[in-house]
Amino acid sequence: MKPIMKPLGFLQEDFHSEVLDFLFELVQTREPNRQLILYNTSDRYNNKELYKKRYNIEIKELTDYIPDMVNRICEKIFIISYDNIFHFQLLLPYKQDLIFMAHSPKHVELCKRNNVDYFSLTQLLSVQFMLPLKKNITNNRIIYSDLISSHQEKIKKDTNTINYIKNLQQNENFKVIMTLGSFFNNNKDVELLKELLNTKRYILMVYTNEESKELLDLIQEYREYVFASMNLPTLEILRDIEFFDIKYLLFVPPQKSKFYNSSWSGSIQFAFDYNLHIIIPEELANMYNINNKAVVTYNNINDIILKTTSNECFEHINELQKIRDKVYYRNCIVFDVLIGKRDYVKTGEYRIEYNEKDNSNIKLDLYKNIINSLKLKIQKLQNRDILDINNNTCLFSLIMLILEKSCNIIKFIEDIELAKSYKDIFIYNNLDSRVKIYHSKIGSINCQKNSLDYFSLDHLCYNNVGLIHLNSSDFDDILKGANQTIISNKPILFIENVDSIEINSVFLEKLGYQRIVFDYYTIYIDPNDIN
Repeated sequence: MKPIMKPLGFLQEDFHSEVLDFLFELVQTREPNRQLILYNTSDRYNNKELYKKRYNIEIKELTDYIPDMVNRICEKIFIISYDNIFHFQLLLPYKQDLIFMAHSPKHVELCKRNNVDYFSLTQLLSVQFMLPLKKNITNNRIIYSDLISSHQEKIKKDTNTINYIKNLQQNENFKVIMTLGSFFNNNKDVELLKELLNTKRYILMVYTNEESKELLDLIQEYREYVFASMNLPTLEILRDIEFFDIKYLLFVPPQKSKFYNSSWSGSIQFAFDYNLHIIIPEELANMYNINNKAVVTYNNINDIILKTTSNECFEHINELQKIRDKVYYRNCIVFDVLIGKRDYVKTGEYRIEYNEKDNSNIKLDLYKNIINSLKLKIQKLQNRDILDINNNTCLFSLIMLILEKSCNIIKFIEDIELAKSYKDIFIYNNLDSRVKIYHSKIGSINCQKNSLDYFSLDHLCYNNVGLIHLNSSDFDDILKGANQTIISNKPILFIENVDSIEINSVFLEKLGYQRIVFDYYTIYIDPNDIN
């Protein structure tokens, strides 16, 4: 008989209810029998009605939260937002059962200082982040269509306005685009919006919770093309999307806004949740690794006009699912760490598996000392490939990524399960874009043994290698198949000595390599690479 799982709780004040959706999906997809409890009194977007339809969830009043926390009713409670309802010090005595969502640098610092488990919604705040994107949105349209039908009598629109917008769409080929959230100069690039409206090709639908001078001025100047809706719940926004066939959502923050250094935007999440093509600065799309053919990225207004006029992204709507799948995979890893299903421990700013923790900090210091003592020219490892060969550990690769932020790792590993495990570690640390892991072994020849592929480095033709890390037990065999690679790249050879095996270094000495010994490590380096 399976043990009964305690519920997972979620504390949320009036705002931020939109980020609950991906967490609820994450839990119920992985643990279908797990009950969810949401402690919430009010929700300005009225998302609770959607969540009750989708998930096994009980909604309690905020007054129930303290008794349930004290009595440990929930296995863990995710503190989505608390600033306006509880003082942080009140929650601290129960921190072993709490996981905080950090929304700002101040939140991150507070959690670190008090040794509290936390995650952010963006890598701009923390390595420990989960992008709040759902994996499965197939039921969204069905569910919200049913709910919208039951709310038709509550939705009142001005008929003249509707007819006017429809006429511009159908007869003058205007595109309806939308923005979400507050409308100020510090979060909307108003000048860019004006440039778009000046083309007389777009109708801008603004959905916001508050008036602002910037919005009122924009409406005054472009009253024929700008329409604002205040305090609409999610259901009614979705109704407009369907009715006006809106395909594009604008996320156009100014260059100096907080979205470039610390904040996540719910606009990105909303676009992915409802299959809208988000219009986003190319820099931010690359930062979040969501740049593909279904996303409209821009560096200037001409990019937006060209891409929305061609409608090319419509042909690639399925590309959005690839992003959701990748984000979901990573979120599962982070979630497992947060609730204790994966045992990762900190090494510097990153995390590794628990079984490597004992020597990780010692090796981190040692590798730092070795690299620093070599006094390398700055360009030696910058933007270079580091080959980590036949080592059943990810520690060296991870430490090199810490020491040199611009390098890339190419790792060869024999054990397929270890390869999968280390891949997850790099994904968790948001380093996977800089790491390639191959289930294979490097040697002197190309062949296959026991279903494992063997390759020589010369066969792989690497031309940007800055360092090769290997064990002394493999050195001679690897060197036989790496002569041309070493001659053309002149990489540092970082050799971990095993069982006092003698290294045949004649070939390297002929190339002018200098030999340096540090404890159990032998380094071969071209003197020209030393300052």
